[in-house]
Amino acid sequence: MFFGLVMNFSFMLAGTVSHNPTDILMGFIILVAGANAGKYGLDRYVLPFINKTVFKKEARLQE
Repeated sequence: MFFGLVMNFSFMLAGTVSHNPTDILMGFIILVAGANAGKYGLDRYVLPFINKTVFKKEARLQE
């Protein structure tokens, strides 16, 4: 299956069907990168800190 996909993408990336395969491939790479950013990147530490400080301020404003 893997090599079938490789052959199919090679055929399409050769220019036979416009630039759609490139868009699909880049979209997949961006999707995987965004999913891994929360596990290994700064998002793991920065986003919880931002959420904690923002929601703490909102709780004070509602009181």
